[in-house]
Amino acid sequence: WYPLDESEAFLLLAAGAVPSSLLYVFVKHFLLTMQTDSLLAVSLDAAGASGAAASIANGCGALFFPRAWSELRERAAARAQRSTEAAHRSQASETLDTHAPAETAEWEQVIGELVHEGEFRIYERKGPPLCAFAGDGLSRLAQPPDLPETLRFSGKSARLISEPIEA
Repeated sequence: WYPLDESEAFLLLAAGAVPSSLLYVFVKHFLLTMQTDSLLAVSLDAAGASGAAASIANGCGALFFPRAWSELRERAAARAQRSTEAAHRSQASETLDTHAPAETAEWEQVIGELVHEGEFRIYERKGPPLCAFAGDGLSRLAQPPDLPETLRFSGKSARLISEPIEA
């Protein structure tokens, strides 16, 4: 499933990710109260864990927005097509699937490019993560007492990343 129009958001959770009980409340509140036109995604991981682009590409989940998601998929597909053509030119014996998602490092690079060019930004939350991988200490997940901090979208509770990101 992909967003069909500008009014739909796309919540992507990694296989093995465990969501916080506050995830739905956060997503619903964010979508109802924030302007998302220039946003690529909202990281659901703990802020600053590995950098914004890495957090989106390697993390347990993110909330993507339709315009940015379309651009991300187009760039990833173009990159995969160029890789396939290069492999064919070098007569590689391995067949590549041009419809498969790009490798994590490529996703991170494409995300970094979109942010670097200034068209889109990443919203990096502060506070406890809204999802985590099963072996990563689920006790750190946002819990009901964290609700006020989780729903605060300004000041020290979050940052919008629009400067170049090292991928």
